[in-house]
Amino acid sequence: MQTGERKIVLTYSGETNRFGAKEFTMKSTIFTLAAVTILAGIAMAKGPESLKLGIGESKAAAGGKVTVKFLEVVDDSRCPVNARCVWAGNAKIKLAVSIGKAAPRTVELNSGLEPKFVTVGGYEIRFVDLSPYPGEKKAFPKIATVTIEKSSSPRAGFRRCAAADRQSGRCLVSNPGLAC
Repeated sequence: MQTGERKIVLTYSGETNRFGAKEFTMKSTIFTLAAVTILAGIAMAKGPESLKLGIGESKAAAGGKVTVKFLEVVDDSRCPVNARCVWAGNAKIKLAVSIGKAAPRTVELNSGLEPKFVTVGGYEIRFVDLSPYPGEKKAFPKIATVTIEKSSSPRAGFRRCAAADRQSGRCLVSNPGLAC
């Protein structure tokens, strides 16, 4: 060994080496590696990714795997700003969602009614907000906020339809995320 070089020795004991430095033990090395692996896993676990979209605007999420396009505001019956309403109302938006190079799927989501989210290709797309609110001075442009998150369950976003939904066909037509 040349002058200035240092040698690290891994041993199975907690004894000191000939230079008086404590050597690493196999247990401490394994513990350190396990702790680093767990912390790296926690750091990589992400929450939902938020997108703000104007009408006609398209954005990619989930590392480019999911593309969401805000098509239109279907309905906005939310209670206006500074008004007292019996019901908060509902905003309904139409989105085109595509996973990878697959053809886009059109979905309608609501702020106050169901469905508020849909699962497409293992990703949960949730309607969070539509701004500006009715009655605000600035009425346009309409901006929809949606979140995208990898679904934790293959059935996430699905619920059983009521008999009235099945009879009217709403499960299959206007609520494509629902399983009948």
